[in-house]
Amino acid sequence: MSHSSPYQQSFTTIESAESATAATSIETAESTTAARDVSPPAAVSAARDVSPPPAAARDVSPPAAASAARDVSPPPAAARDVSPPSAAHDVSPPAAVSAPPPAVVPAAARDAPPPAVAMAAEMEVDDVDVHEVPECIASMIDRGSVESHRLFLARRTAMEMLRDRGYSVPEAEIARTLPEFRAWWAEKPGIERLAFTTTLVSDPSKKVQLVFCPPEPVKIATIREIYLQTKEENLSRLVLILQSKILSRAREAIKEIFKFKVDIFQATDLLVNITKHVLKPKHEVLSADQKAKLLKEYNVEDSQLPRMLETDAVARYYGFDKGTVVKVIYDGELTGKRVAYRCVF
Repeated sequence: MSHSSPYQQSFTTIESAESATAATSIETAESTTAARDVSPPAAVSAARDVSPPPAAARDVSPPAAASAARDVSPPPAAARDVSPPSAAHDVSPPAAVSAPPPAVVPAAARDAPPPAVAMAAEMEVDDVDVHEVPECIASMIDRGSVESHRLFLARRTAMEMLRDRGYSVPEAEIARTLPEFRAWWAEKPGIERLAFTTTLVSDPSKKVQLVFCPPEPVKIATIREIYLQTKEENLSRLVLILQSKILSRAREAIKEIFKFKVDIFQATDLLVNITKHVLKPKHEVLSADQKAKLLKEYNVEDSQLPRMLETDAVARYYGFDKGTVVKVIYDGELTGKRVAYRCVF
């Protein structure tokens, strides 16, 4: 029996410890390498992309492969069945649409006339109904020309204006109806036939003439022609009714050629008599004595009275001159009856 020395026993113990330490290091290194090759993030990425495992996973030893298979679950069936989209393979041609069966048209619809024929028949019925309009309504329908109607209204209002100014106007001229005027006008149509001359009732020496101008714009030549026609009449006033505009130079020529006042109206201004409106108050011209009495009573001058412009529609209708004092009488449900005075300026 041999006995080893204490030094030999210590040496043997050191070698055994080194061998155990080397074996443990080798096993730890192999385990770390296997774990690094099959890491959880790589397995999750493989499950998400639904692709075969990488080559590193195939080379793993059986124990490591089994562990990787346990950690990575197989993809769901929906992910396995979904194939890459392909417009050429996935879009199938549309199925042929079968034509609907022909509609059955009722016999009444087949026998009905075309829409154009039905509309024409309705229009014929409407035309027949127009002739059956009651006489009271049919008399209000104007089937004549617009020009004759406009001239009729303008001339009638002008006649009423002359009568309200105090001139002598026959009642037949104002009472003439539209059919009578058209019959009279159709005999010899001419703008000169519409002229009318009359005198003042209170002073026959004062004469006025009503003249219609042609539909063309009024120029200086037109004014001179009218002057030549009226200069022998010894007129004190002239009323011109225009059917068109008047040039500015022609308006100035009127002031230079005529020595008396000339009133200018558009035919469209005389289509309606404004003095017949229910809201228009009554106007009365004061005589010289009445004017003097009024100014003395209130101890004022005529320039201190309320004013009415000479271009006012009512002043132009009655032909008020500057300095004329007018008595205005209001009589209404809201205003009651009251009197006011205006002086024309």
